[in-house]
Amino acid sequence: MNNGAVITNEEKGQKSPLWGSFADFAILDVETMLTLPKKQVISGAFDTLSHAMETYLGSPRTPNLSDEMGEAVMKSVIRNLRRVVKDEKDVEARSELVWASSMAENGILKLGKVTDFQAHMIEHQLGAFTNCNHGAGLAVIHPALYRHLAKAAPQQFARLATEVFGVEAAGRSEEELALAMPEALAAFIQAIGMPTTLTELGITDDAILRKTAGAHFPVGNPNTRNRAVFTGDSFVAKVTDGSVPVYNVTFYNGAHTFWHIHHGTTQTLLAVSGVGCYQIWEQPMKLLLPGQSVTIPAEVKHWHGAAPGQTFQHISISEPNEGASNEWLEEVSQDDDQALLDG
Repeated sequence: MNNGAVITNEEKGQKSPLWGSFADFAILDVETMLTLPKKQVISGAFDTLSHAMETYLGSPRTPNLSDEMGEAVMKSVIRNLRRVVKDEKDVEARSELVWASSMAENGILKLGKVTDFQAHMIEHQLGAFTNCNHGAGLAVIHPALYRHLAKAAPQQFARLATEVFGVEAAGRSEEELALAMPEALAAFIQAIGMPTTLTELGITDDAILRKTAGAHFPVGNPNTRNRAVFTGDSFVAKVTDGSVPVYNVTFYNGAHTFWHIHHGTTQTLLAVSGVGCYQIWEQPMKLLLPGQSVTIPAEVKHWHGAAPGQTFQHISISEPNEGASNEWLEEVSQDDDQALLDG
């Protein structure tokens, strides 16, 4: 129940979100959904859980009301998925899963949050090259990813372990609880009959995996130089040492630049992955999707970065003209951000 969708370009090996207008209303007809295969129902419900987890594990790191509502949604999904596995015709459980799916992505759980959809971005690339089931791909990726991330946000992972997955806290440190969360998640995935490894997913071709992993340019290092004029987290990687500097810039979770002007030089942006956007002063915002590019003329006020809630990479190329400089201006207003979501 939002204005987003995902589409795959099989020729280019790209799977990316797209945005449209919000629907005036939605009909959640559980009886119609009873005709779906059980496997697809379980996959869709796990995607609901994935959306809730990726929202929950964003910023801020301390729990707020949206997080506590998210915990209720996640616990409901887990409880009712177990019921559907036992009886796929359980209308009450199916109704709860439909309601939970609406709550997970209608924007309510994201209020006051900067979301973190790394698992989804990884699965989109995996799906683009393998056409794997989305929920099943997420089931494989989530535990592996969270084993790497748990130590970076132990308070959130520990709370998720105890409040949602029922991990016993007695006698365990915060870090031990955080590390127990991915294992509890993997055990739940196995209990509902979903895969937890690429082999179980039917993906064994190393060449495909290398192609998927190499679909993006390197992320590089934290963009500390421009931290004061970028929102959120961004990273920069130098792509070439030639006479014309070329950089790959990665924007996480809707991060973007402030308004700025390039004096004495143009800037070309080539979208690499994810969903980006840019805006020239007094013109409407435009999306920037993988394979698309835009050249910003010199002396033109503009900004660019990830679309709200998205991760985005673009190549940045500027001519090294003598006397060229950047002039950083005001931050992009929240109204501008919302305008893109509203289409």
